[in-house]
Amino acid sequence: IIQVLAIKGPKWVDERAEARHRGLMKGVNLRKAASYPMIGTESESVILKIWPGYRDEP
Repeated sequence: IIQVLAIKGPKWVDERAEARHRGLMKGVNLRKAASYPMIGTESESVILKIWPGYRDEP
């Protein structure tokens, strides 16, 4: 797999922090590719790009 795109809600930052704390982000790169407002709320959703740490960003 070269990369995975994931749609996440406003708690993605907390989830990323928890994954880092548990050591689950070792060998994985993650970047916010895009964000957009969630209709009817003050929050936003994001599209995250995830790829192996040994590869350059696709």
